[in-house]
Amino acid sequence: MTDTPAEREEQGAWAKLRHRKVVQWGLAYAAGAWALLQGLTHVVATFHWPEQVQQIGTLLLPIGLPIVVTLAWYHGDRGQQRFTRPELIVLAALLLLGGTTLWWWGQRAEPQANADSAARPAEPMLRDQALMDDKSIAVLPFVNMSADPEQDYFSDGISEQVLDQLARIPELRVIARTSSFSFKGKDADITTIAQRLNVSHILEGSVRKSGQRVRITTQLIRTADSSHMWSETYDRELSDIFAVQDEIAAAVVTQLKLRLLGGQLPARSTTHNAEAYALFLQGQALMNPRTAQQSYDRLKQALALDPGYADAWAALSGLHIMRAGWVDVQQTDAISEARAAAQHALALDPTNTDAQLALASIHMQYDWDWSGAEAVLKKVLETQPGNAAALSNAGFLMQILGRNREAIDLYRRSIAVDPMGSHRRLSNALLAAGQFAEAEMELRTTLAINPEMMGAHYFRGRFLLVTGRFDEALESMQAEETAPWRQLGLTLAYHAVGRHAESDAALAQLKAAHGYSAMQIAGAHAYRGEADQALEWLERAYSQRDAGLMTIKSDALLEGIRHDPRYVALLQRMNLPES
Repeated sequence: MTDTPAEREEQGAWAKLRHRKVVQWGLAYAAGAWALLQGLTHVVATFHWPEQVQQIGTLLLPIGLPIVVTLAWYHGDRGQQRFTRPELIVLAALLLLGGTTLWWWGQRAEPQANADSAARPAEPMLRDQALMDDKSIAVLPFVNMSADPEQDYFSDGISEQVLDQLARIPELRVIARTSSFSFKGKDADITTIAQRLNVSHILEGSVRKSGQRVRITTQLIRTADSSHMWSETYDRELSDIFAVQDEIAAAVVTQLKLRLLGGQLPARSTTHNAEAYALFLQGQALMNPRTAQQSYDRLKQALALDPGYADAWAALSGLHIMRAGWVDVQQTDAISEARAAAQHALALDPTNTDAQLALASIHMQYDWDWSGAEAVLKKVLETQPGNAAALSNAGFLMQILGRNREAIDLYRRSIAVDPMGSHRRLSNALLAAGQFAEAEMELRTTLAINPEMMGAHYFRGRFLLVTGRFDEALESMQAEETAPWRQLGLTLAYHAVGRHAESDAALAQLKAAHGYSAMQIAGAHAYRGEADQALEWLERAYSQRDAGLMTIKSDALLEGIRHDPRYVALLQRMNLPES
């Protein structure tokens, strides 16, 4: 069988390429380029060179291939050293094309890098900026020097009130209470605390209370060299305690050389009844699920002594919001009382931050009034741009609305002033955005800060499920001890590894348990691919005003029902955007 003219021409072209060593030079260059790229990757990683070095190398090596092929065509079989005119034209065109490609990539990459840097500033950069601006401070819990250890609530309260006063100054970055108080009772030096909280100044002190007199000693420390910039001791009657707080805050501002509001701190509404103040501090100290009734009693006693005490009304609102999340509490009544207490506080003091944040929480969790919540949070941040709680809640609101990029930015800003808080929320937002490595890092930070966190193994297991690490997820869920997190986690993990009978049993246990929410059951059914049951439980969550339903757009477990018309209709009823 003879070859056709076309086949002979094709064979001739291939033979010509081999004769001129184009094929050999091309293969040799490709092999060498690949080896060079692997070596470059290792060197970049070893010496921590900028990522752009590897990117430029990756672009340059493919550009070199047509140049090598061109040289082979003209010189491969003859060893000719002299460049011909056609060869020079081809090489110039290739170099021009390669240079244009590099220029285009550089122009495109630079704005993107700047945008990413603005959206997600690196933690070391935040630290450097905070120390350079010389306007950051952490107020550590004042040490109780009284004979009675039960007076801790009083020394803590003094610290909190001074912190609250300083936090009202927009130009000053004040670390939130949750982070600064995390060092209470721990043997940590100033340098360690400063590094963990990322501050240039620390205010510490002690309180000695005896009868109706109190002695407060304070000192301001520059963290760069642990030097004492200022110290003062105040001996006062308890009736004058509020003036002492204002004196301390004003002195710190002076020492930090901030010229704010003509040297005056923002006015605040408080009580002049020392007994009401002491009861308010006790109520705050007892505000947790185990001692909620005692907290309620103290706050009501404080308000009986001074009905115009705005801080106590705001604290009472927060207590009712906490109660509204309990299974054995009539949610409607608790939220009604929380709303009334917050509104009463704001009628007495329109600038009361705690009351504003309580009202924003009610708008989000129970009213599904997203615009109302946003308006309240914006109002807080206009006067207190560094308020960690407002920033975190604003981030959560953006996440609820599906605006993940804004949520991530707000969470990072919150963490800058509250290094111990919002890491779990940030992890969830990063997970929803598909940034798995960063999400895992934030989750690990959360668990390192609070390894005893309720549901810690569940949240880790949930992350592992979403990222496809099913066997690890099952191990984590099996380690969870808190119900109903354990039953919910096992329902999901057993299904993921194909142990469906055990998944069914765990789900039955969850439904029979005390303390589950309809939203949790809906997520379990959705993850198992049971759309009808999932949507049925979502409807139940809607009718119950389940606070967990806020996360309907960001909950990864619901991914399988996103396009179901019934799911879309539910979003519309909740005034949530579909995309």
